[in-house]
Amino acid sequence: MSVKEESGLDFDIKINDSLNNQQIKNNNNSENNSNINNNNNQNDNNNNNNNDISITNFYKKSSNPIVSILTVFFKFLSIFLFLFMNLFVSNESYTIITVIISGSIDFWYTKNISGRILVGLRWWNQIKSNGQEVWIYESKNEQDLNKINSKIFWDSLYTNTFIWVVLSFWELIRFKFMWGTLTVIMLILSGTNLFSFIKCSELQRKNIVEFSKRFGKKIVKDVGKEVIANQLY
Repeated sequence: MSVKEESGLDFDIKINDSLNNQQIKNNNNSENNSNINNNNNQNDNNNNNNNDISITNFYKKSSNPIVSILTVFFKFLSIFLFLFMNLFVSNESYTIITVIISGSIDFWYTKNISGRILVGLRWWNQIKSNGQEVWIYESKNEQDLNKINSKIFWDSLYTNTFIWVVLSFWELIRFKFMWGTLTVIMLILSGTNLFSFIKCSELQRKNIVEFSKRFGKKIVKDVGKEVIANQLY
């Protein structure tokens, strides 16, 4: 029979080693937790910075912030005057004239300034010597444009046209022909710019085609599901 003896020194060494190993593990865990917390804080800071960029510094990222601001301002001004000017002016003729002037300024500014500066697009018409009217559409390389400029321009133009479509429909179904006529005039001004700049922009035409395809597929898919469901039930 053999007996294994362990000295007290060996026992102390084993205890110390186990304590050291446990302490190292605790330190590693605390370091990992600290790193995780730091990463979470950094992610929170990044999210806050991204939110700050998307809200407060949106126009600062534009290469032409003044042009961008005026592009949105003139469109907003026409809609605001149409909706609220009667609250301050009793004569409706003043409202109609002011809204048309504001819309004309927006049309001219979008066509001749913001379209050219923000998205590198330009359109106009000219009369040839033989009396033929020719429409000309020009564009720069759209891949090199400032994305913020492009977003401000197109979003404001689409939104403005959509709002005038809604207002025109609303006034006409209420049989408010005078106000309906005014909204149709504003829709023609905004819609002409939208249509012409889309003709200039190859990128926008591609986006519209892709959107139409996706929308068409979604409608076909939804209709197909409903037909199948009706057949089953």
